[in-house]
Amino acid sequence: MAAQSVQSVVGHCARPQQQAAAAAPPPPLLAPLPPQARLDRRSLLALPALTLAAAVTAAPAAAAENAGGVDAATSPLIQELLRRTEEKKEERRKERLDDYYRRNYGEYLNFQAGSVPASDTSANQQSIREWLERNSEPALPFEARQRRQQQAAAAADE
Repeated sequence: MAAQSVQSVVGHCARPQQQAAAAAPPPPLLAPLPPQARLDRRSLLALPALTLAAAVTAAPAAAAENAGGVDAATSPLIQELLRRTEEKKEERRKERLDDYYRRNYGEYLNFQAGSVPASDTSANQQSIREWLERNSEPALPFEARQRRQQQAAAAADE
C-alpha cells in the first residue's frame, strides 16, 4: 500500500515531458546501415592490407625526389660518406655483437668461471677467463683507469 502511494506521488510530481522520455527507449547512436552497405568480415580483413599497399606504392615516388636537389650518384660528399660507412660496417657489427654478448652472457660466464675450480685449465675455461678479463666492468673508477693504462702499455710494447 505504501509503495503504491509513493509511486502515485512521484508520478504526479514529475513533468509530462519527463514521463514521456522515461517510457520511450533511447534513440540509437548510429543509424543501422542498409544491407548492401554493410561490411562483411573479408572486407574488414582486407582493409589493413589495402591501406599498406597504398602506402608502399606511394613511398618510391617520394624517395626518388631529393630535397636538396643533389644527385647522390655524383656528389663527392655522399660518395665519401658511403665509403666511410662501408669501411666501418664490419667494425660496428663486431662492436654490436660484443656489446650483446657482454650484456646477455656476462653474468652466465661469471657464474661458469666461479663454479669451476681454478685448477681446471681446459681450453674452454681459459677462454672464458680471458673473455671475462677483457669485458668485465671494474667495481671502482680507479680500477678502470688502471686497467686502461695497463692495456695501453701492453699495446705500446707490441
